[in-house]
Amino acid sequence: MGGVPELMIVLMYVLVIALLATVGYLVVKKAVKKAIIEAHDEIEARGKQG
Repeated sequence: MGGVPELMIVLMYVLVIALLATVGYLVVKKAVKKAIIEAHDEIEARGKQG
């Protein structure tokens, strides 16, 4: 039993998961930032109306 191929597969899985986690984190961060900005604008608009 050669342990090298298994190790390579595990490393590939780790890299793919890390990449997906990073991309997911950036997308969520961007979406949250956008949502906060939109909510802030809405609150300001309501403040001017009232």
